[in-house]
Amino acid sequence: MKIEAEFTAKDNKLYTTDGEPVPVDVMMRAEAAMICGKELEDGARKKIISELAASNYRPLCVYLPWFLVEASPEVYNEAVLASLHDFLKEIEPAGLHAVIVPQPDDDSSPVPLIHYGKLVPDAAALFTAAMKHTARRIKDCRSVMGFAIPKELLLEGLGGISPAAVYMKELSEKHEQYVFFAKKSDIETVGYMDKISETSIVLY
Repeated sequence: MKIEAEFTAKDNKLYTTDGEPVPVDVMMRAEAAMICGKELEDGARKKIISELAASNYRPLCVYLPWFLVEASPEVYNEAVLASLHDFLKEIEPAGLHAVIVPQPDDDSSPVPLIHYGKLVPDAAALFTAAMKHTARRIKDCRSVMGFAIPKELLLEGLGGISPAAVYMKELSEKHEQYVFFAKKSDIETVGYMDKISETSIVLY
């Protein structure tokens, strides 16, 4: 099913499709490990959602460790993804919207993404495939605004066939409504602030 876009990027800022600015300087945070945890008691997730909805409807960053999706190469944790899907559907009636923020942790990821300070191409492809799989599993969730781009994928630039550009292209396939986000501090760290205005990436 195709989901109509509710948000758009302009001048690296976020807007509704009606042209209203959406502040992203202070976003709420939720950990996928918690909201997808089996240890949550009945009603606990509803309580979490209620508390989030009481926070002035700011966008929500859902921090998703790579290893939660893919503990070993090309073996996806469908139970976690199903739980994430359920959470993202449950926040829709509350008017909440989420940005999926993947977390490639060197200590627990299925393969190292960085080796001697450089991005490993095969690992980047594996990571992008895992996030594309995640996008497929949450494709009917209207609450999802888009995905954040990890700093590691930004190391080789933003355009052409850079890992960041490939990541955005792959995740946009069948999800044209997605907006992509990057931390301003990450863009500054990798030295591409002078190039960011040429993209549709939202800085937060």
